[in-house]
Amino acid sequence: MALVGKLETEVEINTPADKFYKIFASQIMHLLPNVSSDKIQGVELHEGDWETAGSVKHWDYTLDRSSLSLKETVEAIDEENKTVTFQRFGWRNIEALQELQGHMAQIANIEVQAEIKASADKFYEIFRSKGYLLPKICPNIIKDLQVLKGDGSSVGSIKQWTYVAAGNFSEVSKETIESIDEKNKSIAFRTVEGEVTKHYKSFKATVEVTPRGNGCSSSSSVKWNIEYEKQNEAVPAPNKYLDFVVILTNNVDAYLLNNA
Repeated sequence: MALVGKLETEVEINTPADKFYKIFASQIMHLLPNVSSDKIQGVELHEGDWETAGSVKHWDYTLDRSSLSLKETVEAIDEENKTVTFQRFGWRNIEALQELQGHMAQIANIEVQAEIKASADKFYEIFRSKGYLLPKICPNIIKDLQVLKGDGSSVGSIKQWTYVAAGNFSEVSKETIESIDEKNKSIAFRTVEGEVTKHYKSFKATVEVTPRGNGCSSSSSVKWNIEYEKQNEAVPAPNKYLDFVVILTNNVDAYLLNNA
């Protein structure tokens, strides 16, 4: 035990604690190379998943101008106290932490909520496992939807969308299913390539459906949240995509009512 030592530091940040903690306690950790590309070149999941103790991750990083690789395991996660313990964690650069804080400060959210007449279960099912119906349901705004990786309904699946978000201009984007919460009927989609990424460094859309009655035949509430970071200050807020999901929601609601 004589060879065991301890180093500790404390940094004040302006970012909310929940957002900063989530970077290190969830799948969002894979974004670190985007946040601090000169210091972190890659973070890949080697074993397990991103959010449980025992998971193993592989890091490629630069320290003192030397390129290094390291595997580390998540030893413990304490949600209540917002702490994560990593065994053999090799990254110790405070500048990278400061860059991460600056990045998080630029992340913004916009959201919209709509009341629908369709049941929460049926509406949620369209986005959970029946996305292939969307070009049929909304031919005016969704021209094509293809599954490029996975089964199209599980975390990690990648889809390619061809759609019209504003005017008569078609856009193509690829998205991955980042998370699924069956209990709260919520799905998060992160855009990884395409037109959207030309304007936004990160872009995640989350849909959550809440039943207003028993969840089967009563009306429901649909909330869309878009979390984004602009490529630069000249880029406008993605309000056109908020308008897009409102139209999408109304079309899906009408389809479900007409095909009940």
